[in-house]
Amino acid sequence: MNLNADWAVFGIAIKCDKFNNRFDVLPIVTTSSPENDIKAPRGFINLKKDNLQNHVCLLDNIKIELNVSVYGPQPKGMGQGSGVIIINKLKVNDTNLISSPTNFNWIIMNEKVLTEIHIKKTNETINSKMCVTDGWGWWASYENKSCQHKILNFRTNKNKKTL
Repeated sequence: MNLNADWAVFGIAIKCDKFNNRFDVLPIVTTSSPENDIKAPRGFINLKKDNLQNHVCLLDNIKIELNVSVYGPQPKGMGQGSGVIIINKLKVNDTNLISSPTNFNWIIMNEKVLTEIHIKKTNETINSKMCVTDGWGWWASYENKSCQHKILNFRTNKNKKTL
């Protein structure tokens, strides 16, 4: 008898686009059925597994810092079979957007999970958008998305939220 099981491995991809003044973080999924894969768009970098990584994106006078831990599939531990991604810190200049470990593209229970980050520099502001979804599934990929928008005025360093 030959038994096979479906599998999925969660990943993360980033893009620092200096031409368009934006920094984006997106989920990727590699599966045993390639038609279900979610690949990074052109120009994105898939972050390697099994290490702590620091990435810096400079958009003119704006410094974006991302600190992320990416772990590949593990043989033991609840929810570890598909890998784990944790954003430890996301900072724009002196403003923390994420300051404590936050799961990215990895859902363990029925909570929403962070699956997208978009930061765009305009003339005098930085617009950030962070989106959460129900996560990835074989028949329902990243449904029920809700996003939180934040505007950072980097000249006066005042922050304001928008919906």
